[in-house]
Amino acid sequence: MPVNNTDRNLLFGFLALQNDFISREDLIAAVSVWLTDKSQPLGEILLQRQALQQDEHELLAALTRKHLERHGDDAQKSLTALSSLGSLRDELQSLGAADVEVEASLSLVGRDREAADPYATVGASTSAGTRFVILRPHAKGGLGEVFVAQDGELHRQVALKQIQQQYADAPDSRARFLLEAEITGGLEHPGIVPVYGLGQYADGRPFYAMRFIGGDNLQQAADRFHAGDSSGPPQTAGERELEFRKLLGRFIDVCNAVEYAHSRGVLHRDLKPGNIMLGKYGETLVVDWGLAKVQGRDEQSKAGDEHTLRPSSGSGSAPTMMGQAIGTPAYMPPEQAAGKLDQLGPPSDVYSLGATLYYVLTGRSAFPSQELGETLRKVQAGEFPRPCEVHPRVPKPLDAICVKAMALRPADRYASPQELADDVERYLADEPVAAHAEPVHLRARRWLRKHPKSVAALAATLLVGLTSLLVIATVVGGKNRQLAQAYSEERKAKISATTNAQLADAKAAEALAEKARADEKALEAIAEKGRADEKAAEAIAEKARADEKTLEARRNLYFSHMNLAQAAWEDAHVGPLLELLDEHAPKPSEPDLRGFEWYYWDRLAHSYLLDLKGHTGGVLSVAFSPDGLRLASARWDGTVKVWDAATGQESLTLKGHTGGGVHSVAFSLDGQRLASASGDQTVKVWDAATGQESLTLKGHTDWVTSVAFSPDGQRLASVSEDNTVKVWDAATGQELLTLIGHTGDVTSVAFSPDGQRLASASADQTVKVWDATTGQESLTLKGHTGGALSVAFSADGLRLASASWDGTVKVWDAA
Repeated sequence: MPVNNTDRNLLFGFLALQNDFISREDLIAAVSVWLTDKSQPLGEILLQRQALQQDEHELLAALTRKHLERHGDDAQKSLTALSSLGSLRDELQSLGAADVEVEASLSLVGRDREAADPYATVGASTSAGTRFVILRPHAKGGLGEVFVAQDGELHRQVALKQIQQQYADAPDSRARFLLEAEITGGLEHPGIVPVYGLGQYADGRPFYAMRFIGGDNLQQAADRFHAGDSSGPPQTAGERELEFRKLLGRFIDVCNAVEYAHSRGVLHRDLKPGNIMLGKYGETLVVDWGLAKVQGRDEQSKAGDEHTLRPSSGSGSAPTMMGQAIGTPAYMPPEQAAGKLDQLGPPSDVYSLGATLYYVLTGRSAFPSQELGETLRKVQAGEFPRPCEVHPRVPKPLDAICVKAMALRPADRYASPQELADDVERYLADEPVAAHAEPVHLRARRWLRKHPKSVAALAATLLVGLTSLLVIATVVGGKNRQLAQAYSEERKAKISATTNAQLADAKAAEALAEKARADEKALEAIAEKGRADEKAAEAIAEKARADEKTLEARRNLYFSHMNLAQAAWEDAHVGPLLELLDEHAPKPSEPDLRGFEWYYWDRLAHSYLLDLKGHTGGVLSVAFSPDGLRLASARWDGTVKVWDAATGQESLTLKGHTGGGVHSVAFSLDGQRLASASGDQTVKVWDAATGQESLTLKGHTDWVTSVAFSPDGQRLASVSEDNTVKVWDAATGQELLTLIGHTGDVTSVAFSPDGQRLASASADQTVKVWDATTGQESLTLKGHTGGALSVAFSADGLRLASASWDGTVKVWDAA
């Protein structure tokens, strides 16, 4: 095939580097120049920069021709056959990010020398070959990662999203990912990123392609606005106002997109400035629907034209336990922060939109704390400063709109994103907003601004009236003239008052003009500051050079210490070994210099006794047998495994539960029986030696979350998300008691050591203690501010401990 000029130049440069004619820095610098004018060969640029001598250039040109001949004059095969260039290839790709031809060439380099990458090209195509060629990484989130890819069928760049490798084999992760793809693809709106296709790799790993959006996100745009964008020329007050109104317009676009999603019965549940992309040509797109939930629609929504979105891949959301907060803490509503997921609805997304508006108005989040527990506490309490307290220049109507959207109670917020958008649009149109009661003088001033013709007509009427009075005063005489004169004087006084008011307005206008001139001077001062900042930038660059030297010294120290670490391990000096490793754990402001050797010694220093491998997904519960010789584990796929606790050998796999995962497992005190609680609404009892199922206890109407044997082994207690606690005869399976009192999911259960009492923990933030014989409730322990997740008695039965989603463990007097 004909030799592409880009391919030939890159091949020349890589061969020069690999044969040690030039350095890595020489190649990067020369490619930077070549990208600005590709009419000049890369080799000539290296000659001009004196990175190559003439004889070296001639030798490399011959080597390049020979390399092409060996690969059939196919430049792509030549590039593919090169040794992998790793991070250098990535760095050159970032330099040529806007040049599709360069990216395509660089994506080939070293492919057949690298470990086979099954995710480099994917997707069936109507033409020869695969459809999508991955060019470079773009972004990574909690579950997925996004790459920039070339669509070989339609010749365009797309964003290709797939599950990260460490989650690729988990069924729950795949289900959530497929649901995200279906929801995003099913929401067809100008404000929601369009999906071009859904597919999977040969191993079943799913991916989907969507529009690649160039530009910033709303957080970056707001940061730039509040920083004054010092990279450009100084802005006037009018230009700043225009930029601010543009940001508000983008926010209205987001509200409209979310309103559409709600009309299809979809909640986003993770709205924040970073999930709103701003295209270069006015596009505003809501992205990352990974936590979205299809929950159906209310009657008002059903009256519209849109149909409820019904994904084929699931019920509308991946499994999420009650009492568990999901999303981004600084932007989640109080009910979401408290883990009350059953209370989420359209007002919950309205809260997140309000928190996003807060960032637009102030340039910071309402909850800037870095400590997760403190952030969740403040969100649940509604403790945040008003936007006008952070920036006094925030207009009062916008301040009121933001505070209303972020109200603590959902009923006090805007009922829908559309109502929120309407109020912001009223502000932009200089109309009163629903969230803010204006003073009378501001209403009057607005009326005067909006009715200049009426004001002029009123002034003309007054002038005509004055003229008429003067004529009357001239033609009438005597006593009538005196009366007319008095009346005229009165009218003159009133007209004079009106004129004085107009003069006062004129003076106010002059004062505004004077302020504008002062603002111009202030902007000049800002420009002067910009020039000073350039000098500061040079100082920073100098510091960076010094930092590079420091970094080199740290690298040398690191390798020296790794040699000492080997000696410490060989001499069994684990303490000094750990000190050496800790010294090179990176601090927040430092680069991470750790390589394979650091992790190798760290793994040896923290080695565990056993690694039990056999489950293929999330493990939800483990329990030792009373004699400590066996270990039971339960997982999402509905199986229970029993292991030899000394050797880690798997001895039994118990199958029988039909869905929802096994959430809890417990041995009887004699170790002869094993109980398991499952999302299929049952409890099963097994022979712990043979794995034979002996009982199936049915009675709960929702997921069973915890199970426990009484100390004498005669009873079995279970709790469920149906808000109940049940006590069973462990020999016959007969239901003995049903304890009702919790108002939320019950998450944990425990017998007291004497078997007389029973404790239960619930998402309703309480712990209850019951008489295990009569079922009578004896205590309700209140104090947690989040769902209670686990409960346990002390060995003497005098104390009770409880753990909660609010980040605390509480110890109670059990009596």
